[in-house]
Amino acid sequence: MLPLLEEEYIKTGKVYYIFKDLPVFGNESMTSATAAECAGELGDYWAMHDWLFQNQNAWKFKPEAADIITQGAVELGFDKTAFTECLHSSRFKQEITDDFAEARKIGAQGTPTFMINGRRYTGFMTWNNLKGLVERLLAKTTPEATETP
Repeated sequence: MLPLLEEEYIKTGKVYYIFKDLPVFGNESMTSATAAECAGELGDYWAMHDWLFQNQNAWKFKPEAADIITQGAVELGFDKTAFTECLHSSRFKQEITDDFAEARKIGAQGTPTFMINGRRYTGFMTWNNLKGLVERLLAKTTPEATETP
């Protein structure tokens, strides 16, 4: 749904989209969050993000998750040496830990969790449901409330 959300709402400035890490599975989940951050550092966060979600069954709950994810990064065109160095470093640990703490603070316990105007929505949503919700909320919002602070 993200491409639709981007096209109709984010690119038009109607909605701000902020993605936070929520490593809830265990060690391999922290590895996957780190992998996405490393991919961002190397130039394409969203390619790795998408790969991780599309290939969860390949790496989730697997002790060799780092190797599987690294192979995915190579398939996506990332430099293996740079990616591996980043993945095994701790430079994104605090950022991911902070994201996790923020998610817990607002009550997010899994994905997807949407926070829209301070209200939490969890679980799967069809595009039509999400679009309807966004449209209803936008209709209630004044122009001043949608400006960047």
